[in-house]
Amino acid sequence: MADNEGNQLTQLVIAALRGAGQRVTRQRLLILEALARLGGHRTADEVYAVVHPQDPTIHRSTVYRTLEFGVRLGLVTATNWENKRVFEFVHARGHHHLHCLQCGRIIELDDALLKPLRDALAEQYGFQAQLDHLVITGRCRICQAAHAAHPSTETLREQPTRAAQES
Repeated sequence: MADNEGNQLTQLVIAALRGAGQRVTRQRLLILEALARLGGHRTADEVYAVVHPQDPTIHRSTVYRTLEFGVRLGLVTATNWENKRVFEFVHARGHHHLHCLQCGRIIELDDALLKPLRDALAEQYGFQAQLDHLVITGRCRICQAAHAAHPSTETLREQPTRAAQES
């Protein structure tokens, strides 16, 4: 991550913490910045493995609490993904995924595609949906083609009871 990007990230985290009336601590910054630098969906253990060598006083429980706190601040999304809780630093609202239940592929979904759904929910139900992080499960194009070529050998993995949960 370039120095300018790192500084912007630090300022974003500091502003979110102060905006919520929370203290800015070295540990919080280290954990949230590590998640952002790692990119993608990461477990708390993966973040811990990065930050603990930098600060051996950080406990695993501190990483878990800080990531969950990041969710409440809107800096982080959390999803139960394949029986694991994963976190992702979100630089912008409207962060969505398509998750292939067969191969595990994750495809980014453009937030603009959800505007008709938001509009329909508002019009039909008077409901203002907050769709900040959505995971839609199914089968990707590649797995569909493989299934069409060999229908008896390809099956979807069993869905966990809460395969796509927004937290």
